[in-house]
Amino acid sequence: MAAAAGSYAADDRNLPWLTVVGAVAAVLILVATIAIVRGENRDARRVLAGAARAAETTADARYCPVCRGVFSASGAPWPQPVSPERFRVHVWTAAGYGDLLDAKAKACEPPSS
Repeated sequence: MAAAAGSYAADDRNLPWLTVVGAVAAVLILVATIAIVRGENRDARRVLAGAARAAETTADARYCPVCRGVFSASGAPWPQPVSPERFRVHVWTAAGYGDLLDAKAKACEPPSS
């Protein structure tokens, strides 16, 4: 579509180089789309592969609204309540995709000026 728009604008304005710009834009959009889809699929496969380990880690976890923490009924792997954020780190690390937390946190940070 970008190539067709470039070709149309090139014919309309008598600027033949716009056809090339449209074609390059189309290729860049296609490459970016493929890269994004592949990255999302790779992350989804990692999460699916670690789902059993994550379920095992959270099997006896309970949330305490009074102390606003998560504790393990058996006392393992942590003996006292931890914050929900720390619990998420425990679960994601045990499941094998803890590094995705860093990427997610960086994506949520406001840009520094």
